[in-house]
Amino acid sequence: MLEILQSDESFVDEVVAMFLRRFPILLDEIRCGFEASDVAAISRAALSLAGSIAYFDEGETCEAAKRVERIRASELTRIPAALSELEQRLDDLSHYLSGEFSQRRAAPAARRSYASGQM
Repeated sequence: MLEILQSDESFVDEVVAMFLRRFPILLDEIRCGFEASDVAAISRAALSLAGSIAYFDEGETCEAAKRVERIRASELTRIPAALSELEQRLDDLSHYLSGEFSQRRAAPAARRSYASGQM
């Protein structure tokens, strides 16, 4: 998505910021669902997370979320390992996006400084 929407930087910044705020909440919902053995809550949160991730990464991070989503009640013991993998991939993605987001935010200031001769 970042490559496709480069011309609308403010929209991309908004989507990135929203994702970075929301994904920890969805991870907490998955954890709470696991603690309550609530497969429907786990599935709902993982589905929402997979949809959000797909804006940025349709590869392994998205697949990790989908694996959590597909876990059945009889397979709840698989949640800790699947969630651990998802958390690691989200950590990598969030660091990447945070870096991109920071660079995009800093770039206009750098352009202004350069234009005013302050560099």
